[in-house]
Amino acid sequence: MAGNADTDGDGVCDGPEAPANGVCIAGPDAFPLDAAGAQDTDGDGMPDRLLGASTSVPPLVEDLDDDDDTWSDVNETLCGSNPILDTSMPADTDGDGLCDALDDYLDLPFTLNYPTQFVDLFANQTMEPFLPNVTGDR
Repeated sequence: MAGNADTDGDGVCDGPEAPANGVCIAGPDAFPLDAAGAQDTDGDGMPDRLLGASTSVPPLVEDLDDDDDTWSDVNETLCGSNPILDTSMPADTDGDGLCDALDDYLDLPFTLNYPTQFVDLFANQTMEPFLPNVTGDR
């Protein structure tokens, strides 16, 4: 491995520099002995992408959350945030785990209060509306 710029032949150099002969692009390759994976953005031992079958034992498993921010790469892409930058997360105003861009309902907590706990009903008389006071976000 020491004398080989790209031990696994995946096109990503084992080290941070690319040789002049252009056999690989600058790395470092996080998995220099397995051509199926090269990059591990969050350092969790799982490749950001798998390119082909893994030759490792046990085999490498693709990381579905490359920046380890609890949002899957698929959801971050759909929500417009960067899936490999842990400071870039989708907006989720109501905290329901669905980003605002895909969330049809802003289901924030609210409280209903009635002006009294009693309602007087009388036969043949129109009842005054018994409406609640609603408090809370939006």
